[in-house]
Amino acid sequence: MGAYSEIVPFFDLLYSSLKDYEHEARKIDEVLRGSGQTARRILDVGCGTGLHAYALARLGYVVDGVDVEPGCLRIAADRNPQGVFRRADMRTLAVDDPYDAVVCLFGAIGHARDEEGLRGTLSSLAAAVRPGGVVIVEPWFEPGVVAHGDVAMHTAESEEVKLCRMSRTTIHDHLSVLEFDYLIATRTATTHHREVHELGLFPARLMESELAAAGLEVSRDAHGFAGGGLWIGRRPAS
Repeated sequence: MGAYSEIVPFFDLLYSSLKDYEHEARKIDEVLRGSGQTARRILDVGCGTGLHAYALARLGYVVDGVDVEPGCLRIAADRNPQGVFRRADMRTLAVDDPYDAVVCLFGAIGHARDEEGLRGTLSSLAAAVRPGGVVIVEPWFEPGVVAHGDVAMHTAESEEVKLCRMSRTTIHDHLSVLEFDYLIATRTATTHHREVHELGLFPARLMESELAAAGLEVSRDAHGFAGGGLWIGRRPAS
């Protein structure tokens, strides 16, 4: 997995115009209420800086989080003092006290990278919910959606910072390789940061079969937050 450590302080600014965390939290709330189970405790896997956790807490949930990036966890814990935020790899995640729901959002499932990693991750997520609990996964792109050589640019700014991110994507079998170059300008300096992330491209049939293999009853919300869909797995009550 790639590390976001150098740009963690600018992460929220970068996505401030791209993500509506309150809208996404309401959608999660809708899914959980529609599951027929009462959910209160949620684990956010790949929690980032804790903005989903914050929005869900505002709806009355108690949210803990795991991530591999220590800088993100520090921000998430400061933002959500009622929760527990710890470092863990989603492919080998284990919990002592299963949750009412587990969410893995923002395409973080792509960091599972390959079929073995996906299988381990979905098994871990399923084991982290109680009987009757719900797993919600926002997928990364499926094969064929992102083209080899795609380039993109995104800018963001505040009174103190101006940021530009250029990205280039290459496809290698069922792996998308994202090359990110950041220019970050403050009043004192302009710095350049580079990252490379490798995310697995998992077909819908594979996601469905692996969720089912993990012991979950599977359904799909075709639209999800903004057209990318959501996978929903319910652990049988008995």
